[in-house]
Amino acid sequence: MVTQLDYKLWESPNFVLAGLNLAEPLLAQPPPNSDSSQCYNRYHLDQHIWSEVSRTTDKQSKWPILNHLAAVCKIFKIYACKSTECVRNLENLKRLNVVPESTWNPFRERILQIISCQRSVPLADRGTRAFKNFASAINCFYWILDSTWRDNTIRVTGTYLTNDDFTQTDTIDVFPVCEIIYWAVTVQIHFGHNPDIFGEGWKKAIIPIKVSAKAIADAINKASGNICLNRLWNVTLISERAEQDIPSLINLAIGERYAKLRHPGHEICTPEQCDFNSLDATRVTQLHQCPETDADCRTTKIHFDPALLKVSIESGGGTTWSIDAPFRVLQDQKYIAISHVWADGTGIGLEPAGRVNACLFEYFARMARALECKGIWWDTISIPTDPMLRSKAINEMHNNYSNAQFTVLHDRYLASFEWADDGTPCLAVILSPWFTRGWTALECIMSQRIKVIFKKPGSTTYEPILKDLDEEVLAQDPSRCSRGHWIASTIIRRLRQPNQIMDDLEPSQDKGIIQNVSDLLAVLQPRSTSWSRDRMIIAGLLAGVEVQYGESAAAITQRICQKLKYINPVSLVHEKTPIAETGAWSWCPKFLYDMPASPPSDFHGRSHQCLIRNGAIKLSGYTWYRRVTKEDVLQRRIIPFSTHPSVSFKIEVALEEEWHNCLILELTPMVALLVATIEDNKPIASTAAYLVSQGNEAIVCRHIGSVRVVGEKSFHEKLTLNKSKMSTFIIGPPEEFPETPVRNSLQTLAHVPQSQRIIQNILKWDEQVWIGDRAGGELFVPKRIKERLSFGHFLEVAMHEVEIKYNTANDELSTALATTPCFAISGQGLIQRVSKAWSLETPLYSLVGVGLRWPPPSIPSAERVERRGKILERKIIEYPTNSFMLEFENDTLTYSAIKKEYIEPSETLPYQGIWACISPSGAYELHLFQQPEPEEIMATKITRTWAGPPAGSPVFRAEDIENQLLLYSNREIDCDISLKADDDDSPKWTSRFFHFVDHNTINMVPDPDFEEEEDGKEQILWKYRRIPSAVFFPPENTRCRTPPPRHFLHSRYQ
Repeated sequence: MVTQLDYKLWESPNFVLAGLNLAEPLLAQPPPNSDSSQCYNRYHLDQHIWSEVSRTTDKQSKWPILNHLAAVCKIFKIYACKSTECVRNLENLKRLNVVPESTWNPFRERILQIISCQRSVPLADRGTRAFKNFASAINCFYWILDSTWRDNTIRVTGTYLTNDDFTQTDTIDVFPVCEIIYWAVTVQIHFGHNPDIFGEGWKKAIIPIKVSAKAIADAINKASGNICLNRLWNVTLISERAEQDIPSLINLAIGERYAKLRHPGHEICTPEQCDFNSLDATRVTQLHQCPETDADCRTTKIHFDPALLKVSIESGGGTTWSIDAPFRVLQDQKYIAISHVWADGTGIGLEPAGRVNACLFEYFARMARALECKGIWWDTISIPTDPMLRSKAINEMHNNYSNAQFTVLHDRYLASFEWADDGTPCLAVILSPWFTRGWTALECIMSQRIKVIFKKPGSTTYEPILKDLDEEVLAQDPSRCSRGHWIASTIIRRLRQPNQIMDDLEPSQDKGIIQNVSDLLAVLQPRSTSWSRDRMIIAGLLAGVEVQYGESAAAITQRICQKLKYINPVSLVHEKTPIAETGAWSWCPKFLYDMPASPPSDFHGRSHQCLIRNGAIKLSGYTWYRRVTKEDVLQRRIIPFSTHPSVSFKIEVALEEEWHNCLILELTPMVALLVATIEDNKPIASTAAYLVSQGNEAIVCRHIGSVRVVGEKSFHEKLTLNKSKMSTFIIGPPEEFPETPVRNSLQTLAHVPQSQRIIQNILKWDEQVWIGDRAGGELFVPKRIKERLSFGHFLEVAMHEVEIKYNTANDELSTALATTPCFAISGQGLIQRVSKAWSLETPLYSLVGVGLRWPPPSIPSAERVERRGKILERKIIEYPTNSFMLEFENDTLTYSAIKKEYIEPSETLPYQGIWACISPSGAYELHLFQQPEPEEIMATKITRTWAGPPAGSPVFRAEDIENQLLLYSNREIDCDISLKADDDDSPKWTSRFFHFVDHNTINMVPDPDFEEEEDGKEQILWKYRRIPSAVFFPPENTRCRTPPPRHFLHSRYQ
């Protein structure tokens, strides 16, 4: 995948930010004596520079996008080639005006030059490095654009820096620049470059809506009142970039040609509704193809005897009629099939079965004769009325189109549209009534060759002319046609060749039948039928499934999914109730069309498909996921996508009762899929929250429902701890995929980082004490359960509190570890053996992403904040060994380590360590003493007993401790003795003195200049007594510090 490639700028020229002059040429001039018989760019492009172009770098992320593109152009030269063939290619491109116009014309000229030189490379040499270098010269611009949405680094705007001192800016419309890049990338795909270099395809999000909004709005305003908005917006459902393709389509037709696209009577249509779609086409009066003055013709009918059809069908024969009298049912003659719209009056209408207008039949018969065929298959006369025979004929109807010599497409809108070789007939096809009907989709897909009836140029009587859809209507090369023509052609071609990619991956005997549920939906969802059941019949025929009379929609949906086997992930994200609550089919709605469509893409293959087997579904290893956190639940970040109460209830129960087992799968940018691991009543807990399944191993899950995650950053800000990873998933019975190893939860996967430094840190995990961020604070001492590193990430340790007893009578302090630990942490990070005295629930262990704090741990700082900015993808995961979190039902606690060197005193720093701060009443707190300098002590609360600032707050700072000179506290001494200073509103600072009895005993006393001793005795405010460091480092923790063998580190937990 491109998203995982690491493009570096090593050994390449440094990118230098410079002002952009829109008139400055971006083409270098070749030497005057260069050979005009060969392409100069072909032989002088560097063979390596393009692979060194980073999609983005930290340094460049602040650059405007236009300056960024210009920097690439200036560093990597393209020459204004003087080769005869390249010049000719360039002139043709300019004459055809195939590249979008832009205010930044030099950039457009550069792209034109690259394509012109690329076209001059002979077909036999298009596998060479030189040809690929041309492609890289285009693709680098795609990578830059791709990074704008994937990594959230560069903003796509039309504002750019105009001068080198970066003090002046200007703005242009950047959408045409993006369109130029899209056109050039499309040409690369057409030239045969592997679509996988474009990662996950050209997504609509690559160009922000604010960039394309004006162009889209202008195009829609132009279309309003002239073109049916419902048909126009339906086209976006099956186009590569949705509404971003509208400007190119509308701009295809200009002047008089645009006026000919008008849809009379559709002025009141809305994007969501076209009244003509609800018309009962079966009751429309039959069409006449003769002049209104021809009274004799208008009363002449031809009768095709239904009895002859019945005999032929019952004997296993066909339903094709001869085009000449006497009319009979043909069996082995060449014939045409008519693909038409009944609303035009080409159906049976109100006439008796088998009776049609003579002029209408003769109109079609002339088409058959022109195509040298003897027969005609026309559903108006070729489908019997008998219910049983009709059902049989309908289930065979797709074969009638597949076996026809030609399919003739008749649509009154198209038949009145004058033919021109300018691409507008292709646009007319996708805006025609024929393109909106469900049955015509089946006919279009199954037909071998389609001839479209247009109006002959210059004709005043609507004289027809036949044009081949594939060879004459559709564009053949994006570098030789307009953008709108190519987009319209691509939309139709996907309908004509839905299996082009699938056939390459998995050859099938059912050629011509759609083999992916999402492709089927993309074809049929924008279309309408007179009867709702017809939509399921059409879907069944396209899937190769015979729909039985009276069969339920759920049963048809299941059989279609089972037959097609493949579905794209986006179609799993729906808001309807599923066929089953659990197990097989728990992901599938009862009605096929309730699943979202996923239009095929020119830019990538089908590696991300899901596989369906008997109702179970396997999502590929390219599925991004993250686990649900308690914060997600407490802050209500996860919202049901469905408004149906049963679906919302299921999601809410899962989040309330088993959130620790839930995962969020990113299947679309806006809506995710919520699933839960299937292991009964065992939380995924943990360690594996940031691990990826190895090889083809899949995580087995239950389907919960589709959700929106409020405030979720893109899953592509990945590889941060506790965030998203990729894995394979199975929803439903895993037995359906015996070739895929599975795990039922995330807790069974153990993987130890290979870094020796990280391993050594893990081995020192228990050489630290751990403090928690409760308001009252906590201090835990880890005690090894096993001596060696066990299977998993961590040492198996029990976390003990320190028991402190102080005898006020004799001023003695005794300390020891509590006999019963508060909890234990297994080698896989599972919380076990929880003491009821400490907590009545078992929390979830999770990691703290050290890369999400600023400043980073390597920089000393008294304060660290969560990073809110855009975080680039981390190349190396930082496995933290000094922090973790415990997630409870209603709270989340963070624990951090205090290293041994900060606890044990030394000869030069004799006072550092953990001390008990004892008040006159005998209550105590734990304070950490640090000595930044030998003559200085800084105290910080670890636990809090009495009222005052919480744990983690600074207590005091003492200076010149050798002379026992003062210390000053924070604004108010937090002790049960009032030590306030003045009563005014100024900050309250209090001076106290230390009495250093020895290195383990310190008393805090008043300033003798202000407070006298009582009864000649020293007044002690606080008593500080050191807790011996041996308490924090049990003997069990000091044994066996050598790492286990390397093969042991990679063993799996059983």
